[in-house]
Amino acid sequence: MELSSIDEEQMNFICLYPDNEIEDLKTHLYKINNSFSFYTNIQSCIIFIELITNEKILLVTSDFYIPQILSHADIFHEVNFIYIYYSNKDQYKYMFHEDLNIVGIYDKISLLVFSIQEQIISINKQFYQWAFFNEENYLKRDLSKQSNDFLWIHLFHRVISQFPRDQQAKQQLIDCVRIYLKENFEEEYISNDALYCYRKNSSFQKMINKALQTKDIDRLYHLRYFLSDLSECLSREHQQIVESGEENFVFSQQMKLSKNEFNYLKENEEKLLIIKGFLFLNSLSKNFNTEFIQNKDLIDVILQIECNIKEMGNNHIFTDLTRLNEKEEVLFDLNTTFRLESIHQDKQIWLIKMIATNDGELIIKKYIEDTHRQIENVSISIIFGKLMCDMNEWNQSKKYFELLINNLSSNHEDLAWIEHSMGQVHHWKGEWNEARIFYDPAYDRMMKTEPIRIKDSALVLTNIGQILHLQGNYEESYEFHQKALTIIKQYYSPNHAYMANSLENIARIHRRRLKHDEALIVLQGALKIREEYYNDYHVDIAMNLNQIGNTLFYQGNHNDVLDYLNRAMSIYEKYYQSDNIYIVETLQTIAYLLCQQEKFDESFNIYQRILRMARNIYPSGHFIIAEILHGIANIRNEQGMYDESLKLYQQAVTMSMNYYSPAHLDIVCFLISIGDVQLHGKVNYEEALEVYQQALTMLETYYPSYSSYIANCLNRTGNVKKAQNQNNEALDYYNRALKFQEDYFSSDHIQLTPTITNIAHIFLTQGNYDDSLVLYERVLKIRQNKYPSDHVFISYSFNNNARVLKEKNNFDEAIQFH
Repeated sequence: MELSSIDEEQMNFICLYPDNEIEDLKTHLYKINNSFSFYTNIQSCIIFIELITNEKILLVTSDFYIPQILSHADIFHEVNFIYIYYSNKDQYKYMFHEDLNIVGIYDKISLLVFSIQEQIISINKQFYQWAFFNEENYLKRDLSKQSNDFLWIHLFHRVISQFPRDQQAKQQLIDCVRIYLKENFEEEYISNDALYCYRKNSSFQKMINKALQTKDIDRLYHLRYFLSDLSECLSREHQQIVESGEENFVFSQQMKLSKNEFNYLKENEEKLLIIKGFLFLNSLSKNFNTEFIQNKDLIDVILQIECNIKEMGNNHIFTDLTRLNEKEEVLFDLNTTFRLESIHQDKQIWLIKMIATNDGELIIKKYIEDTHRQIENVSISIIFGKLMCDMNEWNQSKKYFELLINNLSSNHEDLAWIEHSMGQVHHWKGEWNEARIFYDPAYDRMMKTEPIRIKDSALVLTNIGQILHLQGNYEESYEFHQKALTIIKQYYSPNHAYMANSLENIARIHRRRLKHDEALIVLQGALKIREEYYNDYHVDIAMNLNQIGNTLFYQGNHNDVLDYLNRAMSIYEKYYQSDNIYIVETLQTIAYLLCQQEKFDESFNIYQRILRMARNIYPSGHFIIAEILHGIANIRNEQGMYDESLKLYQQAVTMSMNYYSPAHLDIVCFLISIGDVQLHGKVNYEEALEVYQQALTMLETYYPSYSSYIANCLNRTGNVKKAQNQNNEALDYYNRALKFQEDYFSSDHIQLTPTITNIAHIFLTQGNYDDSLVLYERVLKIRQNKYPSDHVFISYSFNNNARVLKEKNNFDEAIQFH
C-alpha cells in the first residue's frame, strides 16, 4: 500500500430543516463537519440526493418533515444515516421504519452531535490502513474467539497460497483487471514480473489494497494468482538482503494524516499493528490521507520504520527496491507486524516511529493452537472462514466457503467442516431453515463417512439444538443438547470448554421454561469450567456472565444483575473494536434493567445505540431488531405514551411474524404486552381480552407443557374480568392459573405469589377476610424465604396483611405490619 491517498469513499452531509430554526443548528453541525449542505425545501433535497451515486449520505432532519420523508421512502431509503431532531421536546415521539435507516431520534442537541460524531469515527475506522492488536497477556490468554483485522490479514496471507494457481486462476486475474481497471493485463504476464507490475501500476495497487481493506473475498480470490506471485517475488528479493549480511535498516516517509486518524494512532501508541495491504514506501509520495471524508485540516508527519533482520524472523518480508531503480522504494509483505514505538513532535513535524517485529507470527500461532485445542486438526482454511464468521463478516464468510467447496473433491475431509461452517453463517444471519440445509448433511457426513467422527458431531448437534431453540422448539432443542452433552462427556475432559457450552445451552432452555433456579445452578457450573479452562478473561466467560445476569434479573434479584453485566461488558470491550452481537445482547439486558428501575432516559439512549448496532450487523427485519423495538415500547408504556407504545409493539409483532413461525413464544410475549397496554393504559377491556385470548390459544395449542406461561395468560385474563367487576369469573381464571402453577412448580415457589395474591384480592373484595388473610400470609412466607427482609415485595405483603386485619377490626395486629 503506497502511503498516499487511497480510493476513498465520500460522505455527503445534508441537513433538511425549517427555515426559522436552521441557523442555530448550522452552528452545531459545522463543528462536526464544515461540508454540510443545508436545505429547507424537501424537493430540493430530493433532487440533490438523487444526483448522488456510490457515495454515503448522512441526513439530519426535523420531525416536521417526517410525513414527507415517509411518502418518499423509496428515495430516502438510499440515505445511509438518518438523524431526526425534535427542537420542541413536548412534541417528541419515537418512530421506527423498516425501510429507512434511522440511526436515532433526539430532543437534546448534545446527544445528536455526540451520536453523529460517534458514527463518523466508526465509519472512518473502517477505512484506516492500520489494524491494531491488544497484546495484553496474549501468551496466557486463549485467543480462539479473538476476531479482528490483525488476525484476518495474517490468516489471509497463509490461506491465499493454498488456492489453485492454474491457467484458470491466471485467466480470472486477467479478466478481473480488465473489468475493474478497464485495462488489458498482459496475457503474457509472467509470475516473476509480479513485483514490477505492482510497482508500475498505481491503479492496480489501489484495487488490491481496497479489496484487502474491505475483505472483498470474491475479488481477492480472482487476484489470488497475482497475490501469491507477489509474495514469492518479495521472498526472493528479501533473501538477497539476508544474504548480503546487512542487518539494520531505517526507512522514512513523509505523509499527511487527518486529525481523526492521527488521534487514532496516538490512542494505540506502543501497541502492535499491521497494515491492511502491501506497505509501499515511495519517496515521491507525500500525501497520506485514509479518511473517507474530505478534510483539509491535515497533520504533517514523518513515518520512520526500523527493521532488524534477525528480530523480524523469516516470516516478515520486505525488499528495498532502491537498488533496482533510481527511486527510493521499499515494499513490505502483507503479514509484516510493527510496534508503534512512539509518536512525538520535533520542530512542528510529528515523528511516528515503528519497529518491525516477529510478534505477529507468535500471535497467529497461538490463535491457531487455541482453536485446535477446541476443534482438533481443523485446517487453516476452515479457521480463516470461522474467523470471518466471528467478525460478523457473514456474507464474505459465505462467499469464501462457497469458493472452498468448489475447489475440493467430493470426499475431501474438509467438506463436513465447510458444510458446518456454511450452516453457522446462515445461523448467525437468522436464516435458520437454510442453516439446517447445511448442518444436517454435515452431521450425516461425519457419521456415515469413514472414519466416523462422533467426537466432532457434538458441535453440529449443539448448533442444531441452538437453531431449534431460536425457532421456539424448546423441547426438541433440549433433546439435541442432551445428545451432544452425552458425546462431550464421553470424548472430552470434564472441564473442557464444550462442556460449559453445552451446559449453558441447557440452562437457556430451563430459563425458557421459567425454571430460573435450575438455570442459575447450571450456569454457575458452566462459569466455573470456563474460568478454569481459559485461565483469563475470554468472550465465553462474558457470555456466561451475561446469562447469569439475565437469570438473576428474571428471578427478581436486581441488586447483583448489573455487576454481572458490567463484568461481561468489560471483557467484550477488550475483545471487540467495533459493534458485535454479544455487546448488543448484553446492552439489551442493561437497558431493560434500567427501564425497570424507571431510569427511562438512560434506558432509551442504550436502546437507540444498540438499534444502530443491530441494523449494522443484522439483515433487515431480524428478530433482534424486533426485540429492541419491544424494549423501546416498554419504556413508552411506562411513560404513559400508550399510542406510541402500541404502535411499536405492533411493529415488533409484525416483524416477528415475518421471521418466526406464527406461534413462536416471543410473539406470544409481545401480544401479552399489547394486552397489558390495552388493559392498564388504554382501559380498553374488550381489546385486552381479545389479545389475551389469542395468546392463550397459541400457548395451549403449541406450548401445552409450558404451564407457567399459560398461567400468566390466565392471570391476565382474570385481571380483565376483575376490572369489569366480574369477580367470580376472575376467580375462576385465577384458580385455573394456580392449578397450572402448582402442577409445574413446588408449592412454595416464588412464581405462585402473583396468582395467590390475585385470589386473595378477590376474597378481600368479596368480604371473605379469613381466606384472604390465609393466602396473604402464604405469600408473605414464600417471599420471606426468597428475598431479603428489606425487599419491596415483602413490604407489599405487609401492607396486604395489614389491610385485611383492619377490615377485621384487628388494629393491634394490623399495626405490627406497618
